[in-house]
Amino acid sequence: MPRRRPRWDHLEPAKQHAILEIAAEEFAQHGFEGASYNRIIARAQVSKGAMYYYFDGKIDLFCAVVEAAMAESLSGWSIQPGLDFWPSIEAMAVGFYRLADASPRDVALYRQFVKLPEHHLQHAAILTLYAELHEVVDTAVAAGQASGEVRTDLPQTMLLAAVWGLGEALDKWFLDHVHLDLDPTHAARQVVSLLRRLAAPESA
Repeated sequence: MPRRRPRWDHLEPAKQHAILEIAAEEFAQHGFEGASYNRIIARAQVSKGAMYYYFDGKIDLFCAVVEAAMAESLSGWSIQPGLDFWPSIEAMAVGFYRLADASPRDVALYRQFVKLPEHHLQHAAILTLYAELHEVVDTAVAAGQASGEVRTDLPQTMLLAAVWGLGEALDKWFLDHVHLDLDPTHAARQVVSLLRRLAAPESA
């Protein structure tokens, strides 16, 4: 998890929600570089000292905001071994692509996340968040293999790297083209078709 200080966990949930909502609006509107930590602090009506009790700095707060958005986007979605593996992946993709209409703010946050400047990418909070995302992908691939819907003929590290690389590239494409008049269901099916050609057993 992003580097939230222990005091954050003791803050009442309503105040946590308010701070994250204000920060999400700031980052979505101004981007990571343009967002003002001081403006967030002022709008949240907390002191600068108090905010530094909760987060080590702006990038840690940004990661917490993105993590919260991702948790909400993925809520209710899981993959269990079975014949419905690829339909489950498609349903998740459709839900993600529909964010353009359902939550443009989250789309803006994700766009900022994937376009962070290179010098931020080795920050502990960023590395941790990417590790969490990799775990989601790894778990999905393992579930697909358990159900016979994902290939097992490649070294696991090679397969995971290929799936992650293609998935990340397609996510970035979506975030760059979300302003276009995309049909989310059609676009999601195209994306899953590409992933399936890569990851499904060759006999499938």
